Amino acid sequence: MTAIAESGINVSQMHSMLTNQAQQEVAAVRKACVEACVESSKRQAAALNGLGALRERVSAALTRRDAIGKPDTTEPPLRRSFEEGREDLTEDTVRRRRLADHRREYDRADAAYIARWDEFNRARSAADAHRKDIDALCQAAAHRARAYWHHYQIRRSIYSQQLVRTHPEGKRLNRLLQQAEPDLPAWVDDPRLVLSEQDRVDDLDSEPREW
Repeated sequence: MTAIAESGINVSQMHSMLTNQAQQEVAAVRKACVEACVESSKRQAAALNGLGALRERVSAALTRRDAIGKPDTTEPPLRRSFEEGREDLTEDTVRRRRLADHRREYDRADAAYIARWDEFNRARSAADAHRKDIDALCQAAAHRARAYWHHYQIRRSIYSQQLVRTHPEGKRLNRLLQQAEPDLPAWVDDPRLVLSEQDRVDDLDSEPREW
C-alpha cells in the first residue's frame, strides 16, 4: 500500500473518530435537555389537564349570566308577599325594587363569570409559562449542540490541513480528503424537535366565548 493510500486511510479513520465524538456529544446534549424538561413538562401537562374543566365552568357561568337577560318592563312588576296590599308602595316603587333585584342578580352572575374566566386565564398562563421554559431549554440545547459541531469542524479541518502541509504528496492527498460532512440532526435547526411527540404537550386551542 502506498504512503498516500495509508495516509488517506489514517485520515479517514481520524475523521470518523472525530465525527463519532461530535455525534456522541450532540446526542448527550439532547438527552440532558429531555431530562431537564421532565419537570416542566409534568407541570405543563397538569395545568393543561385542568383547562377542560375550567372551560366548562366558564361556559356554565356565562350561560347562567345570559339566562338572566334583560328585565321585562312591559308587564306590571311582581309584588312579593310582604308587599301585597300596601297602598304606600306604588307600581313605580315596586318596579324600581324589581329592577334593583334583577341588577343584583345579574351582577352576581357576571362576577361569577369573570372569576371563572380569570381562573381559566391563570391556568392557561401557567401552562404557557411552563411551555416557554421548555422552549428555552430546547433552544439552549440546540445552541450547545451547534457549538460542539463547530468545534468538531475546526478540529477536523486543522488535522487535515496539517497533514496536507507536511505530507510529501500533499496536493494529491488533499483531493482524497474531500469528504462530505455528516448532517447535523434536524432538531439543531428546529429546537421544537428536541422532544418527541409523546414528550411535548400542546396547548388547547379553543377558548371560552368572549364576554
